[in-house]
Amino acid sequence: NPYIFEAEIVEIYESSEVWSESAIFNYQKVKYKVNKTFKGEEKFDEIEVAHAIYKGSPLVEKDKPKLSSTFFYKGQKYILLVEQIDSKNQFYSINQNEFVVTDSECYVLTANKEIIDNIENLLKK
Repeated sequence: NPYIFEAEIVEIYESSEVWSESAIFNYQKVKYKVNKTFKGEEKFDEIEVAHAIYKGSPLVEKDKPKLSSTFFYKGQKYILLVEQIDSKNQFYSINQNEFVVTDSECYVLTANKEIIDNIENLLKK
């Protein structure tokens, strides 16, 4: 089940230093403080999100497999459309507050009033 959060970056963990490829999913985790849950069955104060590191994505460094420091820094707020990690995933640690973003270009939006209003209006319908 997908979740939609408005959340603020609390901590950025080290990258795996390897690019994701079609059959290999490499990621970098980010800890967020949840400011608002737009969609989701449970409420969370904090979440950890695994962001896929694909070469050429505008949200990663051009020459290094890690999230871009231009976009990912402490205090930055994002709208996140994420899926909860479950026991069927290949991740080594499964906690209830862990989520995954498999395509960072489509599932991470800068949190601003216009986007927040649009999401709230869409979910009311």
